[in-house]
Order: sequence, then C-alpha cells, then structure tokens
Amino acid sequence: MGADIVEQRVWNITLPNRMSELERLAREAERFMLANLLSERSRFTVHMVIEELVTNSIKYSFSDEAEHIIRLSLALEGRRMRLTLADDGEEFDPREAPRPCLNCTLCEAPIGGLGLSMVRSVASEFSYCRRDDHNHIELLIDLD
Repeated sequence: MGADIVEQRVWNITLPNRMSELERLAREAERFMLANLLSERSRFTVHMVIEELVTNSIKYSFSDEAEHIIRLSLALEGRRMRLTLADDGEEFDPREAPRPCLNCTLCEAPIGGLGLSMVRSVASEFSYCRRDDHNHIELLIDLD
C-alpha cells in the first residue's frame, strides 16, 4: 500500500487502519504539499484535518480487530485543497457529531468533540455520504 503523486496536483494513499501509519501518512502528505509550494500555515491546517479524520476512522470506525483500508486523497484546485476520505467502517456522518460545549468549565465539559469542531471551522465545504457500505467524507480547505 502506498502513495502516488499524479501530476503533482493530486495525491492518493491507501493505508491500513493502524495508528502506526500516521507518521508515514504525515511524511508523504508533507512531501506532496511542499512540492506544490503550500505555505506553512496551509500545510499545518491540512495536516490537522488529515490527522483528525484518519485518527477518528482508525479509533472509532471499526468494531472488529480485522485490517481495514482507509483511502485518502488530496487534490489541489487553485487556492483550495479538496480532501476525500473513504473507509468501510460503521456508518458515521461527522457533520452530525455533537458540537463541543465551549462555555463549560473543564469539569463540566464532555471528553472529545473538539477535533471535529476544528475540522468544521477550517472547511469551506464539508460533505458526507454512505455509498457501497463505505463512509465518504469530502471537504474543501481554502489555502492562503
């Protein structure tokens, strides 16, 4: 399983649902973004989104211990990055995740939810569908 950079504008990777894959994922995504001259700020934003969505997929999507495949694609479209992620995990629409309580004290606040809130805040478009027993997430990130 590996990554391909096609014409330097599109990058695809398939990876197994293992946390140990996050380092390779970050390294290869960074190579693609550097090759396309993205700013440090834009690279940070895209990395944050990738890490949040892939980590959530690995940790929460699968109810068994079997190996599953996660597919991720980045496509540079002018000054926007289209990110698509697909997995065969349990159905989950991240747009429907409860919003975190930002006015709660630390003791009152429930654990979790901040990562998806950050993803929502940087995505200019965010879509989800369930197709062929796979979750499909697609979002656009405006680049600086």
